[in-house]
Amino acid sequence: MHQNASDVRIKEWNSSLNALSMSKNYRTLFSLLKPIEPPPFLTHRIIQQIRSKQTWAMRARFIFMALGFAISMIMLVLGIGSAWSTAAESGFIEYVKLAGFNLGSLISYWDSYASILLETLPVSGLLLTFTSILILLILAKNLANYLSNSFRKPFHLSARCF
Repeated sequence: MHQNASDVRIKEWNSSLNALSMSKNYRTLFSLLKPIEPPPFLTHRIIQQIRSKQTWAMRARFIFMALGFAISMIMLVLGIGSAWSTAAESGFIEYVKLAGFNLGSLISYWDSYASILLETLPVSGLLLTFTSILILLILAKNLANYLSNSFRKPFHLSARCF
């Protein structure tokens, strides 16, 4: 054993006693401290900063939704044009017209007629069209929610909240 081992033990014992007495008296020590009062203009500045950040976020969200809506409208027009031109090139429109004129032969040869329709179906144009419609509906719902929420009275923060 080291010659200074007893000194180390005594120091550890004293520090643990000090910690024990400190933990008993911490409430009385902290009760003597006065709470720090923030300056009166600080609360107003914080509220102003929160409102400016919320306003900026709402504007950015609106711009993003409006831009997405415009792009989706352009995609819808291009998708409809693509689906129509592909359907005309592949003969899909003529096969659909044939179903209206010659219903008797369509019933007897329905399996080959269905396979011809599926082969000539303009899948890429229809996929682009329906995807655009889905995006348009989602963005229209979000824009409607945004606009209805933007006309409500905003939440008022006061100094009493803090």
